[in-house]
Amino acid sequence: GDIQRILGVTADVNGLIRTVQSSGDLSPWFLQLLPTLITNPARAFASMYMSVRAMANPRFYDQMMGSEWAQNVVARAPGLLLGRTSAAGEAFERVGGVAEPGSKLLAGQVVGREIPGVKGFFERSQAVFQTAGDFARLSGASAMLDMAERSGKVDQMVDFLNHSTGSISMRAMGIDPTQRALESWIMFAPRYSRSSIALVGDLMGGQLAGREAANALGSMLLFGTAMYNSVSKLMGQEPELDPRKGTFLTYEVEGQRIGVGTVFRSLLQVLGKIEAQAEGKEDFSLLKWDMENPLVRLARGRTGPVASTAWDMVEGETFIGTSLSGINPLQYIGTRVLPFAISGFFMEHGDWTGESIEERVIGAAATGTGLRAFPLPERDVENRVAQERFGRNYNELTRSERASLSTE
Repeated sequence: GDIQRILGVTADVNGLIRTVQSSGDLSPWFLQLLPTLITNPARAFASMYMSVRAMANPRFYDQMMGSEWAQNVVARAPGLLLGRTSAAGEAFERVGGVAEPGSKLLAGQVVGREIPGVKGFFERSQAVFQTAGDFARLSGASAMLDMAERSGKVDQMVDFLNHSTGSISMRAMGIDPTQRALESWIMFAPRYSRSSIALVGDLMGGQLAGREAANALGSMLLFGTAMYNSVSKLMGQEPELDPRKGTFLTYEVEGQRIGVGTVFRSLLQVLGKIEAQAEGKEDFSLLKWDMENPLVRLARGRTGPVASTAWDMVEGETFIGTSLSGINPLQYIGTRVLPFAISGFFMEHGDWTGESIEERVIGAAATGTGLRAFPLPERDVENRVAQERFGRNYNELTRSERASLSTE
C-alpha cells in the first residue's frame, strides 16, 4: 500500500546516504571486527590487512572469493553470510532496491554522464567492507570446521561467526519487507544492531555457539578492560571505567576523546545511566521523551540518516549537544551526507572554527577506523591546562591564576 511505498522510498534514500557516509574508510576494523580483535587478534589483523589490499585493488575481493580455499569453506558451511548478504557491508544494504537516481549516482553518473573516479571510489569502499567481514568469517570457519563437523554443530558455528562479525539474515528470521523498510528508516544499521544482540542470545544457544559466544563476550569484558587499563596507564591517564559518563572507555588524544563504539559499549552505558538517574531522581521515568532518558538518547544515536538529521533540525542541536543556532541548514545537511572520514574533519555543525587542524585530523582518523571521537568538553580542557600549569584543577585556582590562563 501507500505506507509501504513511502517506507520503501525513505529506505532507499537512507541506503544511499548510508552508503556515502560509510565509504572511503576502514570502519569495519573497530566495529564488525572488534569481537574478533579481542578473541583472535591474528585473525582480525589478517582481515584488516586483506581489507587494505581490497582498497588498493577492488578486484582482490573477487579473487579471494574465487580461490579454492574460500570455495571449499563455502561448500562446507553454506550458511555463512558473505558478499552482499553480509552486514559487514551494512552501508551498502538496499531495502527494496536503490532508486534510479541513487543507482546512477553510485555508478558515477549524473544526467547520463560518468564522473571520473566516483564509481571506483564506491567500488573500493564496498570491497573494503566485504573483504574485512568475509575473510574473518571464512578464516574462522576454516579453523573450526573440522571440530564442528565431527560434533554435528556446523549450524551453531555458522551462527556464531555471523553474529560476532556483524551479520544476520533478517529475511531468514521471517521479518517481512515492510518491517525491514521501517527498521532501515529508523535505524542506521539494523542488521548490525540485531547481530550484536543475537551474539548475546547465543549464550543461551547450543553448546558450541554458547561456548564461543561466552568466550567472545567474556574476553571483551575482561581482557578488553584490562587492555584498556594498560594503555591508559601507558598514556599517563586515569581509566574512564564509569559507564554513567560519556567518556566511558575513551582516551584523551590531542583535544579529542577517542574510544571504541559498538552496540556492546552503548548497552553498558545505557544500563549505567539508568542506574545513576534512578538513584538521583525521585521522578525518574523511562517513559519521558527527553535526552535525559538514556533509552531516548540511545535511540537518537542509532537513528538512520534522514531521521537523525530531521531530529537534529527539530531539536535545534546535534546528538552531542552542539547548538545549530545561526547555522545554515543546508550547510549542516551537507555535512551529514559526506563520508564519516571526511565529515569527521568538520565540526558537528559544519563550521571550520573551534578545533585545530591536528584535532580534526585525529578525529577523522579515529572515525575512519570505526572508533568514537568527540571534542573534549570545555571544562576538561580547562582542568588539563590548569594541571599542566599549576598542578590543580581549574575550580581550585585563584582568580588571578584563572585570569593568567585566559590570557595565554
